[in-house]
Amino acid sequence: MNKKTRLAIACLMVSMLIGAGLAPFTARTAHAHDVQGLLDAVIQGPHRSEANRARDQYRHPKETLRFFGLQPHMTVVEISPANGWYTEIIAPLLKQQGRYTAAVPAIADDMPEAMKRRDAAYRQMLKAAPELYGEPTIKTYDPAAPVFTTDGTADLVLTFRNVHNWAKAGHTQSMFKGFFQALKSGGVLGVV
Repeated sequence: MNKKTRLAIACLMVSMLIGAGLAPFTARTAHAHDVQGLLDAVIQGPHRSEANRARDQYRHPKETLRFFGLQPHMTVVEISPANGWYTEIIAPLLKQQGRYTAAVPAIADDMPEAMKRRDAAYRQMLKAAPELYGEPTIKTYDPAAPVFTTDGTADLVLTFRNVHNWAKAGHTQSMFKGFFQALKSGGVLGVV
């Protein structure tokens, strides 16, 4: 079985486990109830739009993030957060004790205007609410040779609904190599 097949099977299994409502991964969580309460508070927070909250029933953010083992003290890198649907949950959870990095593709002159506007809106969202998001790091990367953070410093690298884009562009191998380099020994890569 080649690496692509193993990755596809692993991603499918994670999706099936989350979709089936099975218990989240908690082997590394000493205070699962505390994390659950914090996640509940952030997910229900007034900073989230009604449109984003309406997607919770389909995207299952609490179950997904608990499955991946998210903890408030972690160093987390979110890859290609787009409009920040997950950012508005993850960054506030990490604000007090952890570190949040958004790894966004470098904006090129030939990039579609819609992507440039989305990037600007995302950056403005984080900048406009430091009381909510703290001091997140925004790191730009080149998908052909990505560097997301200092090697070996991330407890958790997350990406949501992006792998198909990298596959189409021929960047899957370089992106996953970048994830591996970013993660600490024993760190977790969460892919949806």
